[in-house]
Amino acid sequence: MILTSILRRFCNAAGGFALLGCSDLPPPPIGQLQLGLASGIGDAQFRLTHASFAIDGAARLTLSSEEDPASDTLQRALPAGQYSVALLDGWQLERVGSSGNVAVAAQLSSENPLGFSIAAGALTTLTFQFQTSGSSVSLESDGQVRVAIEVDGMSAPHVILSEVMKNPEALPDAEGEWLELHNAGSQPFELGGCTLTRDTQELPLEAGSSIEPGGYLTFSNGETPGFAADVSYRGITLPNTGAFVLTLVCEGQLIDEVRLDPATAPNRAGRSLSLSAAALDDASNDLPAHWCEAVSAYNGDFGTPGSANPSCAP
Repeated sequence: MILTSILRRFCNAAGGFALLGCSDLPPPPIGQLQLGLASGIGDAQFRLTHASFAIDGAARLTLSSEEDPASDTLQRALPAGQYSVALLDGWQLERVGSSGNVAVAAQLSSENPLGFSIAAGALTTLTFQFQTSGSSVSLESDGQVRVAIEVDGMSAPHVILSEVMKNPEALPDAEGEWLELHNAGSQPFELGGCTLTRDTQELPLEAGSSIEPGGYLTFSNGETPGFAADVSYRGITLPNTGAFVLTLVCEGQLIDEVRLDPATAPNRAGRSLSLSAAALDDASNDLPAHWCEAVSAYNGDFGTPGSANPSCAP
């Protein structure tokens, strides 16, 4: 096998199979590499332009989107083996519109290069991820090896539970408990059709409540909790002792879930549980270490309802 590989490389370098019995060498197993360049979800259509992909491994070559600017894919046959593919500098992500394409600012957030293997008849899927303030979309295509281009943004909601007052001291629990949601995403989020729950207790949210990007929405079980709450509610209580789970579900999709346990998080009366400003995402707020006691005073208690939280001390 090693000798065959050496002979094949020599034959290729010689420009053909005329020397050393090259015509008798068995052809290598062949697979396909196909790179997606365009796709989208609904009105969020994107195209990757000025993109060059450097392939290294059992064969070496560079593919460019400029070879056929109108094509949605790049495709080449490759010998079976181990490879890496690198997206070279100079690429541009564009949003496709009826009046023409518009370049959007984006950053490559995945590993570059990506490793993959070609096997005859096998399908391998790779993903280059981008971060942008635009929409979220996967640029995918069929092929024996597929590289998808994912853009993080609009399609994945980033509304999270960011602050909880479960044990007020200045007011009775029935008048001073409150919750806060924060939109850490880049698009407004409509809460109509969503349900906020505490374990088995449910609070359906009506249409008309929305959170702007970077904004906050507060829910209070009292009319005068010491600040102007956005939504007044009944039917949900927040236990002072014992663990409980808060969830936000919208049209059947779980948006965020947080488990609060006095055994692992602060539990002092009169102080809200505040999600650190350095941990504003639905994975970070699952970790008890990212929740701390509020330190800003309001109405005799401590918390920052409707405004940014401080960072928890390390």
